Amino acid sequence: MTIQSQTIDLFYTMYKFALHTSLIAISKQFNYLK
Repeated sequence: MTIQSQTIDLFYTMYKFALHTSLIAISKQFNYLK
């Protein structure tokens, strides 16, 4: 495994985590507004 593919994998993991976190935050905000 090269350094580059490890970096891409790390960014992908961070991206998925950020997306998941923001989805939770948005849904909480949406429930709060209702």
